[in-house]
Amino acid sequence: MASSIGAQEPQQSELQKQAIENAKTAYSRLPHGDAVFQQCVEGKETLADVLTAVEQRCQSHRNKKSTRFLDKLEKYTSWLHNISGVVDVAVQTQAGIACPLWAPIKLVLKVSNDHSRATKQVQDLLEMITECLPRLEVYEKLQSHEILQVALLHIFTDVVDFSVQAFQFFQRGPLVRLTTIAAGSFDQDIGSVIARLGRHARVADQTAVATELLGAAAFRIEAERRQHEELRIQCELWLKPSDVKRVHSHRVEARLVGTCDWITSNGLFRNWVEIGRLATRDRLLVISGTHGCGKSVLASSIVVTLEKHQQHTLFFAFSSTDGSRQTSESLIRTLLSQLLRGTANEESVDIIQRLRLNGQPTVSEIWEAFRCMTLSVAKRVYCIVDGIDLCNDFNHTMFLEIMHTLGMCPNLRILLLGRPHVTQVYSNDLDFGAINITPTLLHEDIEVFINDEIAKSAILSHPDLRENIFRTLKDTSDGMFLWVRLMVDDLRKSSSISECKARLQNLPRGLEEAYQLVFLRLSERLDKFELRLAQNVLAFTIVACRPLRFDEFRYAHALHCRASEKVARPLDEYLLLQPPQKILDVTGGLISITDGFLRIIHSSVKDFLVRPEDRWVCESDQAVLGFRVDIIQTHRCFARLCLDYLQSEKEEKEVVRPETSPSLWVLRHSDPFLEYATSYIFHHLNRSGPPCSTTLVKITNFLESTCSIRWVKHFTHFLFEDLSLDSQKIEFMAFLKRMDDAGLDMTSFATFENNVKEKMRRSGDPCTEEWELFLDLIRGGRDWLEDEEPGTFSQIQITGATESVPIPELAGLDLQARFSDSWPSSDDPSDTISRIVDPQRSLPIIRQ
Repeated sequence: MASSIGAQEPQQSELQKQAIENAKTAYSRLPHGDAVFQQCVEGKETLADVLTAVEQRCQSHRNKKSTRFLDKLEKYTSWLHNISGVVDVAVQTQAGIACPLWAPIKLVLKVSNDHSRATKQVQDLLEMITECLPRLEVYEKLQSHEILQVALLHIFTDVVDFSVQAFQFFQRGPLVRLTTIAAGSFDQDIGSVIARLGRHARVADQTAVATELLGAAAFRIEAERRQHEELRIQCELWLKPSDVKRVHSHRVEARLVGTCDWITSNGLFRNWVEIGRLATRDRLLVISGTHGCGKSVLASSIVVTLEKHQQHTLFFAFSSTDGSRQTSESLIRTLLSQLLRGTANEESVDIIQRLRLNGQPTVSEIWEAFRCMTLSVAKRVYCIVDGIDLCNDFNHTMFLEIMHTLGMCPNLRILLLGRPHVTQVYSNDLDFGAINITPTLLHEDIEVFINDEIAKSAILSHPDLRENIFRTLKDTSDGMFLWVRLMVDDLRKSSSISECKARLQNLPRGLEEAYQLVFLRLSERLDKFELRLAQNVLAFTIVACRPLRFDEFRYAHALHCRASEKVARPLDEYLLLQPPQKILDVTGGLISITDGFLRIIHSSVKDFLVRPEDRWVCESDQAVLGFRVDIIQTHRCFARLCLDYLQSEKEEKEVVRPETSPSLWVLRHSDPFLEYATSYIFHHLNRSGPPCSTTLVKITNFLESTCSIRWVKHFTHFLFEDLSLDSQKIEFMAFLKRMDDAGLDMTSFATFENNVKEKMRRSGDPCTEEWELFLDLIRGGRDWLEDEEPGTFSQIQITGATESVPIPELAGLDLQARFSDSWPSSDDPSDTISRIVDPQRSLPIIRQ
């Protein structure tokens, strides 16, 4: 197809050149020196004016046929003017000829003494043009098309040829004209020109029609493409994939040249990548290794390697601190989204669209859609999944789902990376390829890494230290890059060669001892204010539903500090004034800040800090026990901070509505903690253990205050801006159940409803519909609680939890089937609340 198009372009260009040359040749034969012709070219006299003048000259010759011809000719004048404009543009832009189309015709009419014959020939010519060029609007629209310009140039050439021959004929004497007429040569010559003009005019019309049809087809194809792309984007948004692209990018940047190359020479890996047909068990490969041995960087390195070879590659990385990357559902939704983006064919979009239209899908249904889409891909699909040990719901069922998917999709290959304790449980029952990362495999990578870390420090690069440091770190690292980095950070703090050697002689073994050393150094170095800052950074970063922005942490820390004082001062006085580097300093490098977000450097830091208190038994542990993070207590603290912040928020002057309210970006800068407190308050309440009296009082006060109304307003706005918050509606429903179990006086919700109703009664309030629909959500949850029999709830984890804290959930219930009759709908895409209750991706509500 491409080659035929390429062959046509030179041919069209050659035709255009020939048409331009013919037009110039014909134009050169006109009497340019003739004064009458110059008047016809330059004058403002129209063809209609010339016709009128000719008619006036014919008044004394009524016995002639001229007048009858002129009467017929007048009906073409309007059309002639318009078609002239189309042809003139083509002639002037392509051939550079500034000669109106009808100037030669006007010349013929003016110089002719035989008006009857002249008007008859002109009439024949014009009748031919009007008959063959009936679609003036089409020509005007398509006049920039090269192939139509060629056809219009031919018409101009024919009109000029006609005029030249007619002009030459009428310039002859009467006797010569009579002889020529008698011989029939004039009519024959003029007739051939008119016939040629007819052919060219028909070609021009057919060309215009064909071009119009092609344009319409192209427009239709483009419209279908845009519609398909819009539908694909809608499907992708509906899938709510996790943002793993940024994670992958950071890991690729962290990889050092010369590392991770060992995997490409591994026999099992090479077979997994290269061999054409493999059994199901051989298309699953598991790479396992201890904490900090470089599995995450290796995973991204494998992705890069596969993509360099033009392989269709999918990637996902579980996380211990990002709630959007902790479940099997987040895994399969993200993989499905990447597969949709990579294929984007109609079949793939149809698969997701059918899934959307069937209501809230189960995880098994999403897996089935993934299998169908994978089978539609012609080439192999490689799927790299890192941190499988950090998946909250990885179990035998999920492992069987993976094996079933591999069995159904012969073009799919899956690579899992994680700590060995997760997959070795299934290694006896299921046969699959496994690679265990050992220090021997990593010895070259460790050497490269140690050399790179030493080179960054002038102290460690000292000639009297360098070799000893390199050898000691290499011999003691046990293949753990993270351990090397922690030790290098500690050695860099040495103020002398002697001190560095002393530190080198007392290096801890393993990550646990390394963390003990880091926290011991911090407890000795930091004052009480810095210790509180370090404790808050670590605790809040670990339990946050998603990575906190630096400004969000500033407010959380300020709220925590103010809550501990008997006489609280304005919140601004508690905000950190130091730059983000201060956080890195007080946490000993265990917290990183990338793209403005706080993250722990490795999941093993969390594992170390959240251990039960009875496991902090050794002397080193006891010395740093103050850094321990109590998950439930920290969630409770975070929930109270969110409540305090929302209750202290000042009343706004204007009601927030999606189409008029500030964007999410603006709100994040003007009110940094508002988004997090509004969106995730129930996430923390649901994980804070049985509500104590203090928490219940705070919740009651919140529900009975106007602050709860503002929370509804902000919550709907944030959901409209960020679809990833959709899961927080489930958190709200679970919160209702928890409060009911805790014995919270449900009259608080009645007060909340009354506040909403009062808001609705205000004349002209633009948020009336939002209030009404949110009332339905509350009624639906409360009425459901009243209808359910005791014991229908099970203790399960809510999707997106950052730790394994069992909480009451709306389990074992087909919500869509129960509430389908009262499911609200809205055709207004700008309606915020419609996104909250969208039947394709959210909980339903009950209509009263």
